[in-house]
Amino acid sequence: MFHTTLLGYDRLEVDDHLRQAELAHARLADERDAAGARCRELERRLNAAHHENTGLRERIELLQRQPIDAAALQERLRGMLDVAREEADEHLAAARVQAARELETARREVAELQRLRDRLRDQLHQASELLEADLHTDPPAPPRLVAA
Repeated sequence: MFHTTLLGYDRLEVDDHLRQAELAHARLADERDAAGARCRELERRLNAAHHENTGLRERIELLQRQPIDAAALQERLRGMLDVAREEADEHLAAARVQAARELETARREVAELQRLRDRLRDQLHQASELLEADLHTDPPAPPRLVAA
């Protein structure tokens, strides 16, 4: 792995290797932190979508429980009410489709971030093990010179 010198390994090579390992370790930690922040943002957005979805469901239930008695309205008002109901149904259907799309996108992004987090965690663990092994490895004894 390292070139040997008269007194063991080349110190500059070993120091350079340790610096590179430390930089890789720091970079992986930064990537892990960024992925964690993105994951928290997606969780926040997912929770907001759930909250909005709950509100829409409550509104639907309220509208279904309190139907307007169309028989008591004049013909013109009945037509307006029908148009309003159709528009409301269209809006609700569009909102449901959009909420489902956003939920699916958020789930995909969360899954991808979890895979990234796991991969970064593994890489960080491997880098830590290498760094730990390098710090605890004793250099080999220098070669002995034999008098001729």
